[in-house]
Amino acid sequence: MSTLPESKSSLTGISVPARFSIEQFDEMVSSGVLSDKDDKRYQLFRGEIRYMTPPNPLHDDVLALLTDWAFSALASVSSPTDPLLQIRNQGSLDLRPGNSVVMPDLMLVTKQDYSSQRPQASDCVLAIEVSDSSRTFDLHEKCELYALSGVKEYWVVDIPNRCLIVHRSPAGNRYGSIETYDERTEVHPEAVPSIGLFAAILFQ
Repeated sequence: MSTLPESKSSLTGISVPARFSIEQFDEMVSSGVLSDKDDKRYQLFRGEIRYMTPPNPLHDDVLALLTDWAFSALASVSSPTDPLLQIRNQGSLDLRPGNSVVMPDLMLVTKQDYSSQRPQASDCVLAIEVSDSSRTFDLHEKCELYALSGVKEYWVVDIPNRCLIVHRSPAGNRYGSIETYDERTEVHPEAVPSIGLFAAILFQ
């Protein structure tokens, strides 16, 4: 079985991460080079394969409450103007403009058959990350990747500060609108304005 290659700078002698395409990443997953048998999960981030740190119990608890809200909220949607959506919990998202495959904690995507390809940014109407130890990464590097790839709306559940940070209007590698909502303020996804979330329900 092949192993992951490492590239090295011929000028400095400093090792740098090897870079892969999404197709190469998928091939390594299919061939077993990247396997979840060792309880590790991997993402492709700007061509670099990264091991995902296991979540702590608090992250898992907030994500479970967020998932419960999403299913309950979408089940109550009755407006004919609201799109048909599917909830994905830590599923993979193809961010091809950023040469990345990431796993948002939760996302809402247009409802269709994804058995032969992952949802792409154009399919994703809302991506949400639950942030504790990953807060800095989620608000900077990952935020820039989501914007660059055209993810329309990106929420960060900020556990340390008990709030929700909402990013909208992607332009380049930035979001034109970034607003912070305290736990007592209801937030509505732009794609489904008939549903809303009070962050307080996530913080027991």
